[in-house]
Amino acid sequence: MKLFEDMFSSHRGAGVIGTVVAVGVLGVLGTLFILVFDEGLQGGAQTIESVIKDQGKQMDQLAATIVTRKEQLGGIAINKKTADEIASVSRQLESRLSRCQEAKDEIAQLQEAMAKNQSEWDAYTIAYRKSERAAEIGKQYPEITTRSGRAYKAVTIKKIDDLRVTVSHEGGSGTIAWNELPDELMDRLLFTKELAEQQQKAEQGAVAQISASAQEADIRTSMAYLKEKMEEATRAFEVQSSYVAQSRAKIIESESQIRRLHSLISGEANKDGLRQTPRYRSQIKDHEKTIEAERQRISDFATVQQNHEKTMRDLNDQWEQLNQKLQKVPK
Repeated sequence: MKLFEDMFSSHRGAGVIGTVVAVGVLGVLGTLFILVFDEGLQGGAQTIESVIKDQGKQMDQLAATIVTRKEQLGGIAINKKTADEIASVSRQLESRLSRCQEAKDEIAQLQEAMAKNQSEWDAYTIAYRKSERAAEIGKQYPEITTRSGRAYKAVTIKKIDDLRVTVSHEGGSGTIAWNELPDELMDRLLFTKELAEQQQKAEQGAVAQISASAQEADIRTSMAYLKEKMEEATRAFEVQSSYVAQSRAKIIESESQIRRLHSLISGEANKDGLRQTPRYRSQIKDHEKTIEAERQRISDFATVQQNHEKTMRDLNDQWEQLNQKLQKVPK
């Protein structure tokens, strides 16, 4: 009991109680601190520090959002500028394409007009050339001197084409090439190099056609001759073939007669009076000669057949060569 009393009455006891009280006060203060400054333990209300802290975080988020929006707005501005430039270029392109189409239409109209004018001019030129040349036929000139210096006297124009002028003169008749005519005649009669070349090609083509026609005629004549030879050879071979058939028939007939005669000779052995055996034997020999001759003809036919086949091959080869030449003749 003394000890307990000392704790409340002595200075040592007061020190222990003060210590306990101090610890309790510190515990209360700590709990209050936690309640004040810990957001999770404060319930619905927040402290100023907590609010400030939250607002600081929100301000940071807003600042980041502002930066992002600025970047997006910058991109939008750039895209809008590009789109405006593209639209402007497109409008310019459409305008230029429209002008190009208009120019093409104008060119087409001009070309059509030029073609029409050229056609009319060509028709007029042809008519003028025809009229001037027709008027020249029968016209007489005291003298015409060609560009190469040859002089024709007492000239009468007989015929005119694109390549030459046919004339009669005191020395006879002849032709003057278009490019040998004096300038006045050449210009008035509208001679040109192009027309002369066209007529020259046409005449050369005609000559070539005539030559080709003659060549074709010769080839066809030769082919017809070969065809006749083949038909003739075929007929001759058929005649020889018929002879062989006849020879076989004769052999069969002679053999039959020989057998009959031998039978008659056998019957002559017991016959009284005049016998026909010598005559029968003579007839047998005649038939044997006939058989031998016909067999020789059949044997010879093998050679005839070989010769015929060779002749037909040769004639066919010649005919084929001519046919190949005929295919190469210009049409």
